Amino acid sequence: MKFRALMSITAGLLTIATLSGCISRNEYEDCARRNDVLKERINTLESEQDIWRRNVEKCQSENDVLRTLADANQKKVNLLLGQNEDQQKTINDLANMVGQNALPVSLSTALSAWADSSDMVDFDEKTGMVKLKSDLTFDKGEDSVQAAAREALMNFSKIINSQDAQAFDIAIVGHTDDIAILKPETRVKHPTNWHLSAHRAISVEKILASGGVSEKRMIVAGFGEHRPVAANAPGNRGNEKNRRVEIYIMPAKSIFVSPNHIESEPVPAVLPVADTRPVVGQAVADSVKSASDRAEEAAKAIDAANAQ
Repeated sequence: MKFRALMSITAGLLTIATLSGCISRNEYEDCARRNDVLKERINTLESEQDIWRRNVEKCQSENDVLRTLADANQKKVNLLLGQNEDQQKTINDLANMVGQNALPVSLSTALSAWADSSDMVDFDEKTGMVKLKSDLTFDKGEDSVQAAAREALMNFSKIINSQDAQAFDIAIVGHTDDIAILKPETRVKHPTNWHLSAHRAISVEKILASGGVSEKRMIVAGFGEHRPVAANAPGNRGNEKNRRVEIYIMPAKSIFVSPNHIESEPVPAVLPVADTRPVVGQAVADSVKSASDRAEEAAKAIDAANAQ
């Protein structure tokens, strides 16, 4: 606006000067043209100024929106941090149950010494988990425990029956790799890898029971090929690391006891030996299905322990 006022004054002075004869008409017209150019420039600058002003206002508006979003995101972050703390507390609680320092030092020491004495056994002090290598424990496609593994398990039962282990229960979990069961004679006894993993877990449970471990302290489950610890070879060719039976030593009655639990004599999981194997297999499958349903919560704790 100041530019416009200045140009108007200039034009007025030029007019007066021309009328009074101070300058020639050509000079006047030249000044007038320059005045028009300056007016055009002023109009352009004012237009650009309006554009910049609108841009500034737009940026300020966007900044206000971003500030609002930032405040909302910060609230979400604070909420997530709070949830993370709750989840970490849950993880810590699980770690206390089946994690570091879960077992008394004397019990952990005894289990470590026992595992060191056998090539077929691994013991993880952090999770209180014993791993039996299936290729050294069972014949291929079978659930009968080999003699050397049976002896190792009997020694394990002595440790579990010790005073140091009385405050703990046993979860026995069978696993296979992804090699399908194809032989008809094997499929009769173990229709799927799920059955084979469960039957092997039950076989281990029976040996521990024969070694004096109370069946009230044990539960069995089978995951088949669905919980691998290593990649299977392409084309369903398996991996020996996935063929295993895991034994978890957990605080007594911490997971598996129903709110309506009543102490009673244990019910056998299989039919008498005199019955044929296919019938036994079906009875076992039904029993293990029930055990697996009850063990779902245990599997979560087991996954948390393995993830450490």
